[in-house]
Amino acid sequence: MRTEEWQEKAAFIDMLRELTLRLNRYRAAYAAHTPLVSDEIYDILFSDLQTLESWLGLRMKNSATKKII
Repeated sequence: MRTEEWQEKAAFIDMLRELTLRLNRYRAAYAAHTPLVSDEIYDILFSDLQTLESWLGLRMKNSATKKII
């Protein structure tokens, strides 16, 4: 893999980390009855995370896609 491809993949992994953190924060706020985003926004971000995980072939240990509300 070329350097540019590694840099691109690293950028997508950073996106994966950020989405995971955001979704976990949003889920915790929702569970505390203080939602930070609408259900629609959450669902879009969740779908983005699933797509990214599938494309990269990896999933973080604390991924929102592993948990069920």
